[in-house]
Amino acid sequence: MWKYRCYNDGGNPNLWKRWYDDTEDAQGSHDSVFDGLETMVNWREPWAKFFEKNERIIEVRLSGDVEWRVFGFHSGAKQEFVILGIGSHKGRVYTPHDIRKTLIKRKQEIEADTEKAKPCDRPKKP
Repeated sequence: MWKYRCYNDGGNPNLWKRWYDDTEDAQGSHDSVFDGLETMVNWREPWAKFFEKNERIIEVRLSGDVEWRVFGFHSGAKQEFVILGIGSHKGRVYTPHDIRKTLIKRKQEIEADTEKAKPCDRPKKP
């Protein structure tokens, strides 16, 4: 069973849950993609691929009018994925524009202090 941790940005609820609750049009794609990924040991395309290969950061790819991305990395613990942030993608442009820098910084913070990523539940429709 997959476990998740979320980067602690100080908000409540966590950044993943806030995005999910505020983005109703992406919830169906989100739920079906994560349901599919959770059946796999090694996440792969078309739902997941490396965003920043050198840093081992993965983008989980959601479909829809807006191509949302859930960014994170496998922590090294068995079936654990750490959520670093959420963004969108169109063509070669990611929003927010500085997402790569933010994700790398957050991952480094978590690697230096695991308390920067708190255990969290995957948001999903009841």
